[in-house]
Amino acid sequence: MTPIRSTTFVLGFLIITAITAQDIMPFTTYQDRFYVFDQGAFTQLEPRKPRSVVVSGDRMAYVSDGGDLKLYADGRTTTLERGNATDLKGSEHLMAYRVGNLLKAATPGRPKVLSYNCADYDVRDSLIIYHDEQEHMLDVFWNGRIIPVANVLLDQGKPQWDAGANTAVFYDHDSRTAYLFYQGKVSVLFDGADAARVSCGGDIVGYVDHRDQLLRVFDHGVDYDLEPFPPRDMQAGDGLMAYTSVSGALKCYMNGNIHTVSEFPPTTYAVKDSLLVFVDQGMLKVFDRGEVIVVERFVPEQWSIQGGMLAYLDLNRHVRLFHHGERTEVSREAGVMDLRLERGTILYRSNTGAARIWWRGKVYEHY
Repeated sequence: MTPIRSTTFVLGFLIITAITAQDIMPFTTYQDRFYVFDQGAFTQLEPRKPRSVVVSGDRMAYVSDGGDLKLYADGRTTTLERGNATDLKGSEHLMAYRVGNLLKAATPGRPKVLSYNCADYDVRDSLIIYHDEQEHMLDVFWNGRIIPVANVLLDQGKPQWDAGANTAVFYDHDSRTAYLFYQGKVSVLFDGADAARVSCGGDIVGYVDHRDQLLRVFDHGVDYDLEPFPPRDMQAGDGLMAYTSVSGALKCYMNGNIHTVSEFPPTTYAVKDSLLVFVDQGMLKVFDRGEVIVVERFVPEQWSIQGGMLAYLDLNRHVRLFHHGERTEVSREAGVMDLRLERGTILYRSNTGAARIWWRGKVYEHY
């Protein structure tokens, strides 16, 4: 195993950087009409609220009130399936759906069939992992290819897996082996274990090796020893993994270093993409790019994390945005009830009932 460095960080502030914008935001009006905001313009897509919606980068898929699966991209709407699509899922780069037990990926051009008898599946940034009951296989769709991960025997029941942005781990009870999928290849993460405890992220997997109870991390193809005892909990993101150690300290592994983020257990914490957000001593804090920053000296009633950004409501229910040390006042209107963040675009409701969308520093309004 490769040695790592351990450090403890104090409060600090980060250099302001530009926000990466995402241009589309779906929403439903108070009359239940379905609209999309796309690069400064509003377009009505449906007269009624859809059954489900998934945003994937600059594309969006939704199941209409009538049950049709439709794709919105480049300002146009096309119908993928009529009246029978269910269980729509998506991520930043991929979307998939089921028609009965038939699993399809919503790839450019025409949908690609992945399985004719899919029992369960999940969609992450660069992969779709699914259980093919007909073939008795756990497969991954990655980089346009279907890659077998493991055989799933009939008597094994539902397969156990965890998946991150571009990693997946499957635990085989019969062989007592945890298999890792990463960059198109399947390898043994560890074997000879009666259980598997893992957390998958982007290019990183945290795991407890039950043979010696060590906490380890797989980072870009290299394994590191982190702790001699299993953590209380752990969450992996893009290139980082946070965990509460056996002593209660909140720690974060990143780039070969273990950072002690807090000496005491946080009230709560969450890792999403490249950001660790936590509540400590009644304050909202983030661990971002190697430093702990106090975002607010209170706990917001509502917040949302995506793409390294944190949107939240302050004490007066103004909408605020925090990103890499930069604080932005999104809404000067008080009393906002809820918000939604899709990368660099924020949707919130005005007190008048209008939908307001903050995009590239400007607020757009639709009644």
